[in-house]
Amino acid sequence: MILPIEELIELYNPECQKVFTETPEGALGRKLLTAPDGHIYQYPNYSFCYHCTYPHKFWINQKWLDNVGMSIPTTTDELYNVLVAFRDKDANGNGNPNDEIPMSGCTSGPGTHPVNWVMNAFILSRATAFYIQDNKIYFAADKPEYREGLKFLATLHAEGLLDKEAFTQDYDMLRQKVQNPDAALVGSSPAMADLHLAGANTGDPNERVDEYVVVPPITGPMGVRNVNYNPYVVGGGKYVITSACKHPELAARWIDWFYTEEGLLLQKYGRENIEWYHPAPGSGEMGHGEGLGPMPARFNWMPGKGWSETLQNITLNQQGPIYEKREFRGAWTSTPESPLEPKLVEATDKYVGLEQAAIWPNPMLTLEEADEIRNIGTQIGDFTNEMTARFVTGDADIDAEWDQYVGSLNAMGMDRYMEIHQTAYDRFVSA
Repeated sequence: MILPIEELIELYNPECQKVFTETPEGALGRKLLTAPDGHIYQYPNYSFCYHCTYPHKFWINQKWLDNVGMSIPTTTDELYNVLVAFRDKDANGNGNPNDEIPMSGCTSGPGTHPVNWVMNAFILSRATAFYIQDNKIYFAADKPEYREGLKFLATLHAEGLLDKEAFTQDYDMLRQKVQNPDAALVGSSPAMADLHLAGANTGDPNERVDEYVVVPPITGPMGVRNVNYNPYVVGGGKYVITSACKHPELAARWIDWFYTEEGLLLQKYGRENIEWYHPAPGSGEMGHGEGLGPMPARFNWMPGKGWSETLQNITLNQQGPIYEKREFRGAWTSTPESPLEPKLVEATDKYVGLEQAAIWPNPMLTLEEADEIRNIGTQIGDFTNEMTARFVTGDADIDAEWDQYVGSLNAMGMDRYMEIHQTAYDRFVSA
């Protein structure tokens, strides 16, 4: 049903070829998009978002810290003490000592899961994802270190330091708590980007976008300090060409335009001088740099405009093929009226250098592997997420039921699940 496109790329896609040849990430992306049969079936999507490569961050309300006379925590013990102070000392200063939520989170937002960031002080973890040591992959959520992390989180939950609704509320509910109009209710929360959590900078004083500061990765009781890092910025699945297409070479040439800068600007950012403009030469406007350092600005938003993923009829909201290099993103103007990216760059800088050398790339499976693993993976994923929440909230006893939990994972086919993924990883490494 879907045509292989590697020959079309060679013949008709000079702009798409740049995605695979101009950067190390692009070359790696080609490996990830190549199916086990040697063919490429989907056009790439490349957007180097610096802060997105470190998706699990933690944000804390600086005003609350000041009110209780404490500093940004650096260890799990310090985090516990800060959260206790938030709970007991009227941290938001509204005269009500009982309305503070020291730490919140939710399972549906970007990087907002209440477990993942804290768990990295115990074991490298993204719940059902893998970590790699000496080219061997491991499942984190059945390890003793993971259990210790759950115990710490269970203590936070039992003592009213972790939001009772952290595993049941959705992203909108979390944002409403952060944006509560009367007083800030949330002292801290994991999130990929705090401004996504607190809202866009539209001048509304209830957004509190400047109150939350990033917490660098903390160290756990066993000296562990990790970050989740995702260098695989090339994805796929945005465009394919089907066997029903009468002129694949024309479709390929049309798709290729999306990889030009003109195509990127129009499909993601909108129309020149309507949604965005080129700053005048000599204007002195500087881009935020995307972690590469200051650079002259090439683009800025028109007054009243800005990045938005709300419903509209102007752009494709990144749903088309994209080639957006780091230098392009860094060339958007940094101003006090547009603080999003500069703040995220500054926050991300504090996470760089703590990542593992080997990162799970989620390599493509064969059809046979995918068929075999589908039900096993669904069972293991659902069960792990369910029991993680139950252990933290006290609905299940960690000490009494841990062995049974691990036994259930094994009964679901954990050995075969890991064997298939190890085979796929070995194939990717040797490609």
